[in-house]
Amino acid sequence: MEVDLEGKAVIIRLNLGEDVGKQAARRLGVGITPTFVVFSADGREHYRESGPPDIDRLKREALSPG
Repeated sequence: MEVDLEGKAVIIRLNLGEDVGKQAARRLGVGITPTFVVFSADGREHYRESGPPDIDRLKREALSPG
């Protein structure tokens, strides 16, 4: 998926076993992994999906203007 979105979206992976990952999970309300959160260009949450991803939908949401 990262290859398909290269240059079009920023992908950040967090390790929930590390402090920064734990802090981000708390702040974003992530309770299960994997969780994918797509933000609009202005920083608002646009789309969220938890559990095994629907890759095609996730790509569409990541590329939509939101």
